[in-house]
Amino acid sequence: MPGIEIVTQPSEWQALRELSRTRPVWLLKHSTTCGISAAARREYERFAATAAPGEPPRFALVEVQPSRALCRQIAAETGIPHESPQVLLLRGGEVVWNASHWGITTDALARAGRPV
Repeated sequence: MPGIEIVTQPSEWQALRELSRTRPVWLLKHSTTCGISAAARREYERFAATAAPGEPPRFALVEVQPSRALCRQIAAETGIPHESPQVLLLRGGEVVWNASHWGITTDALARAGRPV
């Protein structure tokens, strides 16, 4: 299973955005104090566990409470209003799909992640 990288710095976010030009990047914005977010994280982790070996997508996570400024930056740069929990799928440096709250399910992630 690919690991899920914890992102805390703007430079890490920029590196992920650049990486999305060559492979899909998934980013979960996760609240450590929210039950809905805990459920979304379980779905996200289950989905990440199904990634194919070889050159799989990159999976990352931002914990909202200690990284509020980073969450605001991500929202500003992507044009996607911040929500928590929220998943963003990046390809080509841009968000091509997003979901929040109960919309974050293993099935929804799998449908969104199919190659275009």
